[in-house]
Amino acid sequence: MRAPRDWKESGRYPDMAEWIGSTPKVPYSELRTVAAQYWDSGDVWGSTMILWFQVCDVLSMDGYPIPAEWLYRPAPAGPYFGDVPIDLFYALAHAELSDVAKLGTRLARLADKLEEQGRDY
Repeated sequence: MRAPRDWKESGRYPDMAEWIGSTPKVPYSELRTVAAQYWDSGDVWGSTMILWFQVCDVLSMDGYPIPAEWLYRPAPAGPYFGDVPIDLFYALAHAELSDVAKLGTRLARLADKLEEQGRDY
């Protein structure tokens, strides 16, 4: 699923709060596919952290419970999505929150694994 063309052309991001939970829904498989497009295999730790923070921001905006072990704390100024590619922004905003949380759980496990392997920084 792609973001509406006018958002891309204008370069202006819509208000994330208006998009969260709106229809049509992006299936989990597509959410993972879109996230993979922006994955940097040369910097797995960085890619994990960037995506994980975006997932947490989306969940926190809707009051979805974030596991305490994720150690997430919202930024005092609120979430920032200005650097998020529009397709990823759109997918996160249109996915079921349970699917966004599922992606977050996978990222948490990956982060733990990378830390155990000494691949964090």
